[in-house]
Amino acid sequence: MTTDKTVTLYFARIFNRSTADVGVKAAAVTGPVVSAKGICPFGVAEQEFIYGETYTLKHGGGGGTTGNYGAIALGGTGASNYRNNLINGYNGHSIRIGDEIETETGNMDGATFDGMRELLDSDFCEHGEDLSQIEVNCPRLIKIPVIDSFDIAGRSTVKVVGFTAFFLDNVVKVNGKTEITGRFIKRVCEGEADENGEGYGLFGTKLVE
Repeated sequence: MTTDKTVTLYFARIFNRSTADVGVKAAAVTGPVVSAKGICPFGVAEQEFIYGETYTLKHGGGGGTTGNYGAIALGGTGASNYRNNLINGYNGHSIRIGDEIETETGNMDGATFDGMRELLDSDFCEHGEDLSQIEVNCPRLIKIPVIDSFDIAGRSTVKVVGFTAFFLDNVVKVNGKTEITGRFIKRVCEGEADENGEGYGLFGTKLVE
């Protein structure tokens, strides 16, 4: 980006010059986020996302893997802490690529439905198929860590390999169990960025000049 600005001169007035045009230039790059705050307590396994397609983020009972249903424990365990992180995002500290985070076992059905329903109900905007212009603070836009694998048994740790953005479309009860659907999208947010990486859809910016 370049711009010009007219500035007032003082010492140059002896040469009959009182103003001058000064050019300013800055450059920034965009890259995948490597560290983020406010993430939602879900993990999604590393994969090639099809942006804009509908995904099921969290399965109901019977759809998980050996006691895990996609939930992660951030800043503690238990339904109350998990529900608070769903609604507000986890802001205890930044989560970075390479961090080992603990899974939250069990379906957490009630806390999941209540937390997601509160996010959906707090959004009064109309959203169509094109989410490229979605407002920055939309409560239905959540940040999710991408993890190496959910091929684990019981409470265990998983490794963060990236971050993605997910737009919540709906939360429903299926045979008495909660399922969350939505779309992965590409989005720029606040966070430390790596200008050389490829990432999973959540990007940050960095001044380089």
